[in-house]
Amino acid sequence: ARPLRLQALEKSQSPSYEPLKNWQDYREMEKGNESVASAGAAALFPPLPIVITDPAGDGGVVDITILRGSGGSGQLQIQMELSTPIVPSNFGGFLSLDIDQNPATGAPPSYGNPNQDIGAEYEFQFFSLASGIVNLYNRVTGAFVGSYPVTIGTNTLTFSAPLTDIGNDDGKMDVTGVIGDAFGPTDWFPDSGHGTI
Repeated sequence: ARPLRLQALEKSQSPSYEPLKNWQDYREMEKGNESVASAGAAALFPPLPIVITDPAGDGGVVDITILRGSGGSGQLQIQMELSTPIVPSNFGGFLSLDIDQNPATGAPPSYGNPNQDIGAEYEFQFFSLASGIVNLYNRVTGAFVGSYPVTIGTNTLTFSAPLTDIGNDDGKMDVTGVIGDAFGPTDWFPDSGHGTI
């Protein structure tokens, strides 16, 4: 199953990307993509550099406060810190990656808000936490790239993926995201603009 669909365009039209599924259907879609990729076991990283801070309390039942990340040593490493407890069976969302740091390329972030300003080439999806994984998709083509182990703490998510799986990126990228519960999004990060790894 593909998470997005690119519509054919006339030369005078702007690109139009639409999610193929609604928020709740992503959990069902992910059931077929739960094979763990070659990234190995999820690692516990030392604290990574802060990429995005988000106000505590603006997300309701699922509320992120800090996104940390690093793109060194051939790996994209991500840590997410929440102000609310993580319930894997009641969690979903996207981390969108603009690997060329050009908002005019890629696609709009899935379920992003209008103030987030990247063009995403890849996205991690957080609808399979109950299986202990996050899934990576090519945001433009919809192709499934791989599944990666995630370490889930009371209020933290930690995972990594090889940069070779993310378009052989150099580790520098702009990012935005959205998380929520099983019913829909509750918190966007950042609320406007983007963070940079």
